[in-house]
Amino acid sequence: MRRVANLCLLLVLVLLPTRVVSAQKSPWDVSGLRELGNNSKSVSRADRAVIAKRLRAKPDEFRIERIQTAGTHIFVVQYLGEDYCGGTGNCSFTVLDAAYRVVLDNIAQTFKIETVLHHGMPDILTGMHDSAVESVLKLWRFNGKYYERAACADVVYGDLTSDATYPHPRVTEQSCKRLFGG
Repeated sequence: MRRVANLCLLLVLVLLPTRVVSAQKSPWDVSGLRELGNNSKSVSRADRAVIAKRLRAKPDEFRIERIQTAGTHIFVVQYLGEDYCGGTGNCSFTVLDAAYRVVLDNIAQTFKIETVLHHGMPDILTGMHDSAVESVLKLWRFNGKYYERAACADVVYGDLTSDATYPHPRVTEQSCKRLFGG
């Protein structure tokens, strides 16, 4: 009887952490990644002017959205044109906090505001297209002053040789240092 009880306890200890981990949401949920729209209704002319001055850009050189987050808001900016964008659609991508401070400045084609908060600001997932079926994801986490790259992954949406799209993207976590150096 004691042996059965020990075996049951061992199973509980082994399986319980597995269930807790599997119940957690993966940081690589690519559903909801989107390109920045030009939701100018969400940004006042005054905000647009201050942001243009802060970024040293003309208002017609970028798209911008004001996004409400838990208790505050952020401005997401993506530059337009060949001076700011590569051939696969990856463009300069900037996030400003409610006080117009630049807290993230990188390159992306797609983004997603996550629900997880660090220091009162949401995590941000950005995607850069490498090809028609491959992307690189970066998970950004706020450290209290600015966003830092927290994790990276490769995503494959399909196979170019067979022209097939996968029903679920294949996500492989990668070392950010391997992908981007530093």
